[in-house]
This record gives sequence, C-alpha cells and structure tokens, in this order.
Amino acid sequence: GPVEQIVARGGRALRSVAAGDIDAASLEVERGRSVVEDHGLDRAGRISTDVDRLFFALGEVRRARAEAIRFVPTPPDFGAVLERRCQLLLDAQSAYSATMRAYDAHWSAMAGFRTGELYQSLHAELMAVAPPASADTPARRDLFEGAMRLRYTILLEKALAMMDHTLAMATRTGERSAWVARAAAARAELHAARAREEAILERLPYTRAE
Repeated sequence: GPVEQIVARGGRALRSVAAGDIDAASLEVERGRSVVEDHGLDRAGRISTDVDRLFFALGEVRRARAEAIRFVPTPPDFGAVLERRCQLLLDAQSAYSATMRAYDAHWSAMAGFRTGELYQSLHAELMAVAPPASADTPARRDLFEGAMRLRYTILLEKALAMMDHTLAMATRTGERSAWVARAAAARAELHAARAREEAILERLPYTRAE
C-alpha cells in the first residue's frame, strides 16, 4: 500500500544518506514523494508519522548537498556560491519543518537539531574564509575580520534559536533521545561561540559602524 511504500522509500533514502550516496537517496525520496502527492498525504495541517521520515530524508539530502559547497579555498564567485549554499539551507529547513508537522517528538527533535546545525556549520565555515588579497595590511585584515563576524553573527542567533526551540519542545513532550542531548550540547557551544564573537569584535580597532 502507499503508506508502506512511503516508509520503505524513506528508510532506503536514510540508509543511502548514511552511506554517502546522495543521488540514490534523492531518487528514493522523489519516488516516495510521488506516492505522497498521488494520495494527497501532504495536505495542509498535520501529516502522518509514516510520512515524516520521508520529509526528514529530504532534509538530509538537501543538507548534504548544501554542506558539499565549501568556501575554503575561497571560490572566485564567492557571492554566487554563498547564495547557492543558503538556498539549499533554506530548502533543507523547509523539509525539516515539514517533518515537524507530524507532531512526533522524536523526529521533531531530530529535525530541530539538524536545522540549527545547518546555521551553525555555515557560520563556522564562513569564519574560516581567508582575507582577500586587498587586505594587505594588519589594519585591513582586522577590518575584514570584523566585517565578516558582524555580518554573519546572525547565523549563530538563528542556530541558537532553533536549539532553544528544540529543547523547549523536548521538555514539553518528555522526549529524552540522544538528539535532545546533542541539541543541548550544541546550545552550549553556540553560547560560547557568541561570547567569543563579542570579545573579538570588542578587541578590534574598529567600531561596529566602521
């Protein structure tokens, strides 16, 4: 039946993601989504818990494709590459959000953690971007660092908000899985990262406006 097909496709997709075969995972997800659409199982509102894992698998496919886009070494078309990474991030977030529509605490915790992790990893990678050739003095390198940290600190805020939301949901529902522990650890890391960002910005010889 359609539900069994969806569960099987979702499971096969997640197995392929774990094995690093993203193309095979994508194929399973799309076949499963065709069944979902044919039977109207993704209409507005709450979805079946049998469907949520398929949407989670879709999020995993999009996450893997997003994180395959790297910024070190700095690509010559940095702006376009960043835009592609951000679009895939938003697409993955949309899939993870669909997972939460099943109101299943375990899968919601997984989806919430993964969404926060998307923002956290993007911030870490952007902070590793080397200064451009035009930053040829210590002062200019400081200015570049300050601009990057000030511009992308919003990613830390978004990641932290998602971890807070996930942990609040877990407290409300009594969910105690390893994913909740991972979200708690990530939240602590994010608080520390935000404090480091503030300290670095205060140390630089420029104001935020500059």
